[in-house]
Amino acid sequence: MDGERHPGDKAGVETALASPAVQFEAVNHDDLIAIIQAVQAKGLLESDKSASLALGLKLWSEVVLEQRQNPMFAPLLGPMHEFIQRLESYDPSGNVK
Repeated sequence: MDGERHPGDKAGVETALASPAVQFEAVNHDDLIAIIQAVQAKGLLESDKSASLALGLKLWSEVVLEQRQNPMFAPLLGPMHEFIQRLESYDPSGNVK
């Protein structure tokens, strides 16, 4: 990660991020690479941001679905489903169907 700009760096100086790597296991039956590529192809965001969105949303939505009976997560189901549908129907011309 050498030379990567830290998002909080207001001076625009490139700095090496000193964050340790994150490692965990998450069970998922979907092809995560294909999902990332599909979101990137929509052109909604820059490529790396699209990849972050796709992966983060997929991992988060799996937890929300698994915990849908939990009162903390139940209110997220409707808005999450709506957002995912809007993202899936987004086309590169900037229209949401």
